[in-house]
Amino acid sequence: MSYDDLSPEMRAMFPNIPEIVEWVAAPFPHGHCAGDDGDVDPTDDIFGELVLLDSYVAGDIVTHFKAGSAFWTTGNNSLEIDELRSRIQALMPAAKPGDQAVLQKYLAYVELMRAAWDRVAEEVEASRASK
Repeated sequence: MSYDDLSPEMRAMFPNIPEIVEWVAAPFPHGHCAGDDGDVDPTDDIFGELVLLDSYVAGDIVTHFKAGSAFWTTGNNSLEIDELRSRIQALMPAAKPGDQAVLQKYLAYVELMRAAWDRVAEEVEASRASK
């Protein structure tokens, strides 16, 4: 998908930076269904964390491009992304085959999010260094 394929609303929020376009254009992974007994399992927990972290990262990136690097804080997003990636990787070996497929989609999405986050952080640091 290219930048031009994004909706006008998305183009208004995000710049034409390849890592951001790839992340924003990627479909958000579907949630995991609880088991027959209705219990929440670790894959469900991961999905909830992914939803929350995605909203934090998107909000921080949009804020940067709307308000400028003066308002940019790396916060804990880098650490949170890495921790979520590690948790997904730790769950995969023991997960059921269906859960492994779901976790793999979550992991792929986390990698896109991390690449977008890192690219914006690089731009912010370059901008601050040039001042």
